[in-house]
Amino acid sequence: MDTILNKLVKDKIADILEETSSTDQHNITVGERRIAITHAIAAAWLWLHQYKQDSIIKAFEQTGISLCPSGKDDHKLYVRGLPDLEVGPWQLESDSESDDEFVYFAEHGGLQPGLQPDRPTGTT
Repeated sequence: MDTILNKLVKDKIADILEETSSTDQHNITVGERRIAITHAIAAAWLWLHQYKQDSIIKAFEQTGISLCPSGKDDHKLYVRGLPDLEVGPWQLESDSESDDEFVYFAEHGGLQPGLQPDRPTGTT
């Protein structure tokens, strides 16, 4: 997401600053330059939201931030460098043995410091 949106905003800021810069850059003060940059950032931010909404939505979908928790849109996930990545069923099937272990730990205060899940209390 960073690379998609940051590149768009940075490029737009550069374009705005180039368009608005005066021909005589030597007479501009540091304070005036900071103000110009602040205005360019604000204009680029507005431009991003007005004209690049699809890019914002796509960026959030590719990272999984805005996808449905049911997993129905998992095909929209994208990890750079892994173009053939397929997200499979992530839901765990109910296993009565693991459910029993969870109930045991929940009833006995969960894991205590030094307690191993496969060993009863008092053994080493």
